Amino acid sequence: MKNQSKKVYDGDFKRKAVELHLEKRYGYKRVAKMLGIPSATSVRQWTSIYEIEGPQALDGVRLGGHTRRKQPEFPKPKKLKGNPSLEKEVEWLRAENAYLKKLEALVASKENRKPRL
Repeated sequence: MKNQSKKVYDGDFKRKAVELHLEKRYGYKRVAKMLGIPSATSVRQWTSIYEIEGPQALDGVRLGGHTRRKQPEFPKPKKLKGNPSLEKEVEWLRAENAYLKKLEALVASKENRKPRL
């Protein structure tokens, strides 16, 4: 196998590729060919990142390398203390969820299959 180094593209180049795909409605392969990108998969991945995280997320992203973009931070669940009705509802839903998981496992064991947990 040849030892080929991967080309690193800057954020502006990636945004240009994505915008050609989104605004001009060019296919991934066409954009890749127009800009000299060896793989249309890169354009598809950049487009996905652009759509989910926004255009600024393309700065510093290296696909297939060791540099990874930061994982999006999800807000931590709020404490339910002080709202007894919500606390009861959450407790009920957790118990119901546990019951359904056990029921699924029981049904699966009777049918000799793996549960869908």
